[in-house]
Amino acid sequence: MEELFSSNKYCTRCILRYSVENVNQVFESEQFSPVTGCGLCLDVLSDENIEKTVLSIVEQLKKYEAPLYTLAIQLPQCILIRAYSLSVFIKQKKLIKNSSINVIPIKESLKHKIIQQVDELSLKKHCSKSTVLVDLIYSHETNAADLSKIPQKKSKKKYFCKTKNSQPEVTNQVIEDFLSNLKESEISKYISFPPLSVTSLCNFSVNTCQESIFIAGRYNKYSRELSQTPWIIEGERKTKSSVQDLICGKMQEAVQASDNKFISSGREDVDVLMLGKGRPFAVELINPKVSGLERNLVQKLQDAINKSTDLISVRDLQVMHRGAIQKLKEGEEEKKKLYRARIWCPLPVSTEKIDSVCILKNIVLMQKTPIRVLHRRPLITRERTIYETNITRIDDFHYDLFITTQAGTYVKEFVHGDFGRTNPSLRTLLNADVDILELDVQNVEFDWPPSCDDVNCVND
Repeated sequence: MEELFSSNKYCTRCILRYSVENVNQVFESEQFSPVTGCGLCLDVLSDENIEKTVLSIVEQLKKYEAPLYTLAIQLPQCILIRAYSLSVFIKQKKLIKNSSINVIPIKESLKHKIIQQVDELSLKKHCSKSTVLVDLIYSHETNAADLSKIPQKKSKKKYFCKTKNSQPEVTNQVIEDFLSNLKESEISKYISFPPLSVTSLCNFSVNTCQESIFIAGRYNKYSRELSQTPWIIEGERKTKSSVQDLICGKMQEAVQASDNKFISSGREDVDVLMLGKGRPFAVELINPKVSGLERNLVQKLQDAINKSTDLISVRDLQVMHRGAIQKLKEGEEEKKKLYRARIWCPLPVSTEKIDSVCILKNIVLMQKTPIRVLHRRPLITRERTIYETNITRIDDFHYDLFITTQAGTYVKEFVHGDFGRTNPSLRTLLNADVDILELDVQNVEFDWPPSCDDVNCVND
C-alpha cells in the first residue's frame, strides 16, 4: 500500500478503509496527513465536510419533537466507479497480500461518524425505525463526466428512471452490471485508472421529514352552502370555506404539519346536508413536527373543531395507522346510503301511484354521467341500485322521499330523470313531473372508524 500512500491522491481515511478491521479505526488514526480532493471519497470523509453536515442535520432536527431519527445517505454514483477502479488497480499491482480485498465502504464510514456526532449534539438518538427521516444527499461536478462514459444500453429491466428534466438517470444497478461485465484490460477506456484526485468539494443538501400522522373520524355537515373540499373553478373560489378547511386547519396547526390531505368515503354536493352518524373520513397530516398525539389530545382537538363552527361537527376522532386508512376506500360501491329528498310536483299524486312505488325493491338504474358534472367526469353509463323507497305526503305538492341506495347513485337525477339520462327515474315511475327541492344524507352504512364512546378507542 506504500505506493498509494506516496501518491498523495487519497485521504488518510480512505487508505485506512483498505487496511483496518472496523469502522472506528478509520477515524482513530491520523498517522498520515490528509489531502485535499481525495480521488475516492471526494473529501466527504474530511473533518470539514463532516462538521458542516452534522451542524446542518442538528439544526434541522430542532424542528421535531421526536427523540429518535434515522439517517439515509446518498453519495455521488461516480464513487462506485472510482472504488472499482482502485480495487482492480490494487489487485493487479498486488498491493495487498490477501487475494480478497476487505474494504470498509465510504457510506458506512461516513454514516458511523455523522451519527456519533449528531447524537451527541442533538441529544437525540439514531434508530432505523424512527418516523423522522434525515436524507443527506451529496453531489459532485465530476459525477456527470464519469457516468457519461458508461454505455446506456436499452434494457427490459427498469434500470433507467426519468429525472425532472426527462433525461434518463443511470441507476446503481446499471453501474454495477456494467462494472461486473467489464474486462480488466478495458478499464482505462471508461475509468481513470487508478482514480485521480479532484479539485472541488462535494455539495450536499439535508432534507428532513416525519412520517405522516393519520387522523380518522366522521363528520356532519349542516350547511347547504359548504363544499366538502375547496371549490375552485378557473382560479376563483366559489365557497368561502369547506369541510376540509374547517377540519384540517385545526389538525394541521395542532401537529405543525407542512400540508394535509383529506380522504373521505364518498362526497355530498355543496347543497346537501350530511346528517346521522356522519360520513367517514381521514386526514393525512404531512411532515408533522409533533411526533404523536395521545388520546386526550385528540379529544381536545375534536372539541376545538366542534366549538369553532356551527357548519360542521366531527366525532370519533382517532389516530390510525396508514394501513387502516385503506379500508376507507375498500368496497366503495357496495356501501349503502340512506337519503331524504324533499320533492315537488305541480299536480297531486294519487296514493295508489305512491304505494306502487313504495313496494318496489332493488330497482336497477342505468345512469349516464349527469349533465351537471360532465365538465369534470367522463361520459359513461353506471349501473346503480335503489334498494328501498318510501314516500310521505306533506301536502298535495310536496313529498318526502326516503331511499336506500348503492353508493355512487346520483339521487337528484333519480328524482327528475336528467332528461332521460337516468332510467328508470321517480318521474317515470310516478308518471309525474316531479323535481327535487333539497337533499340530505341521513346515513352512510359503513362501520368505520370504530366508535370512540369507549375510552379505550381502537386505533389500528
